[in-house]
Amino acid sequence: MTAYLARLEPAKLLIIAGVTIFFAASSLTATLLWPQVRAYLSAANSREAIQEAINSGGDLPSQLARSREQLSALNKRLYGEMANRPENEIEAYIIGQLQVISWRHQIELAGVKPSKGVPIDMFHEILFDVDVTGDYFDLYAWLRELNNELGFVVIKKYEMRPLDQHKEDSQLTAKLTIASYRSEQQ
Repeated sequence: MTAYLARLEPAKLLIIAGVTIFFAASSLTATLLWPQVRAYLSAANSREAIQEAINSGGDLPSQLARSREQLSALNKRLYGEMANRPENEIEAYIIGQLQVISWRHQIELAGVKPSKGVPIDMFHEILFDVDVTGDYFDLYAWLRELNNELGFVVIKKYEMRPLDQHKEDSQLTAKLTIASYRSEQQ
């Protein structure tokens, strides 16, 4: 290696050394300096936000009201109409909503069996084994409305088959396991 470097022209050697120093400085900057710059910029933004909040201290009640409205909207989006329901009413409410949605989409709700699921982080899981019968597109619309009406629900298990194997245009029967989640803090 030393023999190769000794044969190089001084200008090329200077370029190689410059490029090496540039890459070393770039990597040091990227790994050591840049995180510090980001932390500084974040602290500066936080300081500006705090200073702005202090300066507009008379506006604090309206900011709190806006924050409460946003929280209420998020709760509605996450839990749907179940947001303010007591724990002992949730199963009955969901079963009632399943029936209403089924009527709307000409789906026969053949059975619903609620059960307790497993706790997941800070959420209680409520499971519903649901049997429905209807046309494919009606079932599809039923599932979409189910998600819109009940908030955050998950289809954990899904099985669909024709009601009558011998007919070409037979209705479908579906067995679903629907999971609804509720925060422990609710």
